[in-house]
Formats: sequence, structure tokens, C-alpha cells
Amino acid sequence: MNDQLRNENYSAHNQIVVTSSKSVLLAESNLIVARQIATLVTQLKHRSLGSTCCINEIEEQIDSKNPDYIFINMATCGEFDGYQIAKIL
Repeated sequence: MNDQLRNENYSAHNQIVVTSSKSVLLAESNLIVARQIATLVTQLKHRSLGSTCCINEIEEQIDSKNPDYIFINMATCGEFDGYQIAKIL
């Protein structure tokens, strides 16, 4: 069991090894923050699908790009905040 966990999930230094890349859509109105998060996502070996802050664009991006995860800023611009967007999705 321990050998299996070590081989599948951990490196020699007990760091988590990403076994499959995930796609991430960002709902962020601040372009600087969106770029920083996208850089972190990429450094963690995942794919950033870009950033948007409009609910219509978020829905379109979800339909067209089918992200594995969506990071939503609670203070997005537009008529909905991040909490309301999350409830809609």
C-alpha cells in the first residue's frame, strides 16, 4: 500500500505529483490578478483557459471550453458578484 501511494501520488520528497493536467477558467475582473493566477495555474502544470468577468461570457466559455475548474473572484465586475455567479452555475 505505501509503495503504491509513493509511486502514484508522491515524489521522493513527499511532494504531490500532478498525474493529469486540469483546465481552469478564471472569473476575475482585475487583469493583473488574472495574469498572476494564470501563471500559477500554468506553473502547476495545468491549463489556463483565460479570464472573464461577465456572466454571459462565463456561460459561453463553460459551454465551449468545458473547464475542469472555475476560479471565481467574489467581487467580479458586472451586475452579479462571484457568489451569485456560483449559484447560477
